[in-house]
Amino acid sequence: MGASLRDPYNIGRKLGQGQFSTTFLCTHKTSGIKYACKSIPKRKLLCREDYEDVWREIQIMHHLSEHPHVVRISGAYEDISCVHMVMELCEVGELFDRIVKKGHYSEREAAKLMKTIVRVVEACHSLGVMHRDLKPENFLLHNVEEDAPLKATDFGISVFYKPGLVPSLLNPKKRLTAHEVLCHPWIVDDRIAPDKPLDSAVLSRLKQFSATNKFKKMALRVIADRLSEEEIGGLKEFFKMIDTDNIDLKLNKCMLCGYFWQADIDNRGTIGYGEFLASTVHLNKLERGKFSVGTKQCRT
Repeated sequence: MGASLRDPYNIGRKLGQGQFSTTFLCTHKTSGIKYACKSIPKRKLLCREDYEDVWREIQIMHHLSEHPHVVRISGAYEDISCVHMVMELCEVGELFDRIVKKGHYSEREAAKLMKTIVRVVEACHSLGVMHRDLKPENFLLHNVEEDAPLKATDFGISVFYKPGLVPSLLNPKKRLTAHEVLCHPWIVDDRIAPDKPLDSAVLSRLKQFSATNKFKKMALRVIADRLSEEEIGGLKEFFKMIDTDNIDLKLNKCMLCGYFWQADIDNRGTIGYGEFLASTVHLNKLERGKFSVGTKQCRT
């Protein structure tokens, strides 16, 4: 790591700025290939452990460099002021920015992304590595195409581990392995996850519902069961569209992490039609207090 970065590379514009490092565009002088160079100022490496953390990050990236969905490291360099890591360039940016720009993903699109992400997790675990900082900001898009490959990056707090390191904290009955996730029908079968995105209005109502307390949820369930067909609007048809197996909405592991977990009032692991209505009927309408219950008026 003692070689000078400027011998083989021309340093270009700044690509990004982090808390501990700055990333620049760099071009190999001989081949003309463009790379990303992550430069860490030595003044921010305050003790021996900080240097060891940087060295471990370099080791881990080399360790994982053959995986198609991990940003490949080309080399590491050190000069009087910085430690530099030269890596594969993913100039399009972060998955997080793509999500914000796109606005929403269908469940099928989300399943494809999760498949890639969990494959990276499986590869890391099989090679004795814990990433420890998985988030959309740490997955980069390789090109501008809609189906651009995802590449995991930022192994700054990753560590090597041995199986059984913290057995008391992990209950295999409650925690799926990465391999088990990849074998789940939601990931394996493209037809299971619906291809239509959640309507933004429905998603907004789910968000509101998730913030209400248990008593109010039960009250909304009672009211929702008595709403007229006219007031329900298109929610019945929407429920049919996403309830493909006709036995209430099954809660898979991904849905448990979102608003549908809050809609499962009786904790059965599925969302019944009444629960769905309670969580998606317009809450502003409920708050105003007027509903048609059969031929009667009901106030909340």
